[in-house]
Amino acid sequence: MRLVSKGREPFDVSDPTAVQVFTRDKQAWHGKMVADGNRLEHHGAADFSGETQPYGV
Repeated sequence: MRLVSKGREPFDVSDPTAVQVFTRDKQAWHGKMVADGNRLEHHGAADFSGETQPYGV
């Protein structure tokens, strides 16, 4: 949903490479959340940084 709201196609969860990219993105995001502690300066959700393909391709 986050990708679609930014005008991008959703990533293919059946593609192992895309899942690896998202896992790295999510781990980096989580590290920032933990480092932020109670300051609440880092918020939101993890962004997918990989390439996406239009549906049906």
